[in-house]
Amino acid sequence: MKTLLKNKMISWLIAIFMLANIGTLTFYWVSHFNAKRDNSPKEFLAKKLNFSKQQKDQYFGLAKEHNQNAEKIRSQIKKNKEAFFKL
Repeated sequence: MKTLLKNKMISWLIAIFMLANIGTLTFYWVSHFNAKRDNSPKEFLAKKLNFSKQQKDQYFGLAKEHNQNAEKIRSQIKKNKEAFFKL
């Protein structure tokens, strides 16, 4: 009789912990995707510095140009590495 009671209690505890775990994971998953919207460093900086519309456009243009230039440099580095390791 005691074994049956222990088994029932353990089963209920496992079920409660599983539900709590599922609830916690769901909460973090939903809040993660809600926080991901408009949460880029560029947006944060523009908001904190109170950029006007024109300043925002200029800043985002400069950031885009920088990323394109950096990508060119990265691809050149990759080509140089591959050539170096072929030696």
